[in-house]
Amino acid sequence: MKMSDDHERQIQEILARFSDGPESTDAKVQQVKDTLEAFLESGPGTREERQLIVLDKLLLIDASFNDFRSKRN
Repeated sequence: MKMSDDHERQIQEILARFSDGPESTDAKVQQVKDTLEAFLESGPGTREERQLIVLDKLLLIDASFNDFRSKRN
């Protein structure tokens, strides 16, 4: 599976929902961003493979978060 612009957009949208926007000043948000960037830059495999791994995990987290939020309300 190839990384597309749509995948990149999905990653950015999910991260924005979790971080109160791309410019969040929360230290934990910055730590997650730094960790993701380090993984994308120098993790195992190709950058495209790493992007797909991140997208896959973010989609799972997003689904779990949405389930949790709907059960709370």
